[in-house]
Amino acid sequence: MLVFDVAHSARSIFESGHEQIIVQRDLDGFFDEVFTLHPMLGSDPEDRQARFTGVRRTVPIAPRHVMIENKAFGDLLAGLPPLAFGVSQLSALAYACRLVWREKVSVIRAADPFITGLYAYLTARLTGRPFSLRIGANYDALAANGIITYPRLFPSYGPQRALGRFVLSRCDLVLAANRNYRDYCIENGASPERVVVVPYGNLLDPVH
Repeated sequence: MLVFDVAHSARSIFESGHEQIIVQRDLDGFFDEVFTLHPMLGSDPEDRQARFTGVRRTVPIAPRHVMIENKAFGDLLAGLPPLAFGVSQLSALAYACRLVWREKVSVIRAADPFITGLYAYLTARLTGRPFSLRIGANYDALAANGIITYPRLFPSYGPQRALGRFVLSRCDLVLAANRNYRDYCIENGASPERVVVVPYGNLLDPVH
């Protein structure tokens, strides 16, 4: 399985001791190998975690789990941020497609219906694989309270909501953490037959 996720970097995972966030994705061995791709590491100018040589690195997290971090700004184009960002994101998409074909990835997943969801949708369509979304928030409710995901890319919620509707309406399977999130997905274009409620469950660390 290939998972698009921008909420966590390898460094933040190790520093917090939250490897379970990644490890639980193989579903107790259901998936032989899980690749987690962060396509825009360092897109936040305050983020200092993208300090490594080159534009992409692979970090083993646990058996069966590998995290791939793609810099949002390539070293050679650092003086041209918009161009560098676009090129780096196209590079991440091309890499994701090559990874799917090379490793015979069977399913693609994203952590939200916006940027990671768009990556999942495009990769799925280019490779002929199904894609799923794991929805852990009611983004309409968050926006109503002034909280917008990806504020640097979306200055207002309207365009972001339109993108979310586009992705949700084309998703093969939507996993919502509770009924409220399920309702959000359906209200934003997801087919009711393709939305299921799956509580957090194995996301909790075994120590608990």
